[in-house]
Amino acid sequence: MKLKCSDIHLDVALNKSRLPFSLDSCESLAESIRDDGQDLAVKVTEGSPDGKLYTLRVGFRRFTAIHLILGWEEIEADIVEYATEEAAALANFRENLERQDLGYFEECRALRDIFPADTSLQALSKKLHRSRHWVRCRWQLWELEPEIILGVETGNFTPSDIALMLGKNRKEQLERADAIRLGKSKGETRDEIAAKVGRKRSRPSKKDVGKMLTFTEEQMRKDATYALLWSIGEIDNEEFIDYIRRKATEAGR
Repeated sequence: MKLKCSDIHLDVALNKSRLPFSLDSCESLAESIRDDGQDLAVKVTEGSPDGKLYTLRVGFRRFTAIHLILGWEEIEADIVEYATEEAAALANFRENLERQDLGYFEECRALRDIFPADTSLQALSKKLHRSRHWVRCRWQLWELEPEIILGVETGNFTPSDIALMLGKNRKEQLERADAIRLGKSKGETRDEIAAKVGRKRSRPSKKDVGKMLTFTEEQMRKDATYALLWSIGEIDNEEFIDYIRRKATEAGR
């Protein structure tokens, strides 16, 4: 449906999926909308702290392009309800993920801002419909050294680079960061860099692991399933140890 832009409250602090963006960064989006129209409705909830009828929840760049750059008085919008503020932020984040509209650092930052610090990798994986490996390379970035976090923010390190540093002590993290930078400057492949920092190339493919996981799940072998997921980094050490301890408690050991 069409809603008046003037009836929609815009609070950039609610946009936890992005780093702050400028009007200039929305110029190309505005041109696209001017030429081709609005391809996806924004999402709003009823009510706002300033007395307006609605509050913008999803589609911050679209709203900026349409209202503030193009100056259109109306916008296509869906009126929705969210059970919690986390649910609203998650909806905005999911849409940006589906549109592949976020950078790696923005994804890392959004996860940190949306979810409580004690959220497990498994819970995040289910909520985001992403693999544990995908989640781990973003959720656990903040456990690494500030220099490495800065490297992600400036675009020097990718998720596959970060995967090589997770779970390592400070010295190993920095050594691997230097090795990755040097390898990239020499034009080395990811496998070549990984081999130099100690990760073996020869490992089961995801297809092979997937077959084994299917087998163990069919046989109701949760222990084997967890072990396989841990072996390929889909479950971290803490989660695997917690599972083992829980099983031992249940068995009365």
